[in-house]
Amino acid sequence: MFASNIADVASKVNPLAHYWLWQEFLSDTMEAKYGIVFTVALLAGLTVAHYVVDYLASKAAAISFHGGLVAELVT
Repeated sequence: MFASNIADVASKVNPLAHYWLWQEFLSDTMEAKYGIVFTVALLAGLTVAHYVVDYLASKAAAISFHGGLVAELVT
């Protein structure tokens, strides 16, 4: 049960943390017309492995969020 709760929290908080941070700082970045968008997810979001699926899924979500944010900012 404990491990299941950790997986549940990780799968919700890790991806949402990127959203919350950008919600806080994006308006200042847009006003300054300068900023750097980076995401720490490395290859973890692009691979699969036993016993860490929740962690890898949260990193895949971070990579997808990053790509979507960059696409919206460019257009």
